[in-house]
This record gives sequence, structure tokens and C-alpha cells, in this order.
Amino acid sequence: MSTAESVQARLARAVAEYQALKQKAESSVVRWIWATDSVYSLKPGFDARIHGFSEGRKLEREPAKCAYHFQYGFDAAGRLVVARLHGEWDGHFTENFFIHHDDGVEEWSYGPHPQFKNPRGVGRFTSRDGSV
Repeated sequence: MSTAESVQARLARAVAEYQALKQKAESSVVRWIWATDSVYSLKPGFDARIHGFSEGRKLEREPAKCAYHFQYGFDAAGRLVVARLHGEWDGHFTENFFIHHDDGVEEWSYGPHPQFKNPRGVGRFTSRDGSV
């Protein structure tokens, strides 16, 4: 199976696997961090370089209004396992789940609607010497 076929197969499974991925990721979170914009990525600086804006800043606590803020969940090993971008309406947020393997990380991305969590993408990042 080619890499493209493998990604297509994972994306096709993504709808059915949303609840399981969400439960597994959220249950492993030991620390949540809030930010004004993107501060954690498997591609540091990618968003800022491509879209021409500065990276966000971490907040000390959950903001009074979550709209347009990022929320990051980390496991006991300090690895990013959940990333959310909250939308304008309560309960609407994009979600990315990160599954860590010995040789890299899979990223499963879902859309913002709370009743219809449609997959937006599935990616795989490989690691070399501990760097992704």
C-alpha cells in the first residue's frame, strides 16, 4: 500500500474513530495550556511564516471567553496529545489528536461543529534522533 493509499484509508476510518481517539487523548492529559494563538506545533513557526502573523503567547489560566483561543493538552511524558482552536460559539472548536509512536507522530484533525466532527486530515510525521 502506498503512502497516499495509507493516508486515504486512515481518513476513511477517521469518522468512526473520532470518539475513541478523543477519549484516549483526553484521558491521557495531565496538563492543559491555553494560548492567544498557536504556540505548539509539530512544525514550529509554520503558521506564522506561511500566514504572516506572530506566534501566540501562553496564558496563565483559561480565558473568560474561549473564542479564538488555543487549548493544548499534554500527557505525563510532556508530549502534545490534544490541540484545540476554539471558535466563536461555545462548543465549536477544531480538534487535533496526536498519537505518538517510536518512529513518529500521527495527527488526526477534526472540524469544529460539536455534532458533526468531520475529519479534516490525517498526517504522519517521522522522527529522527527524537526530533520530528
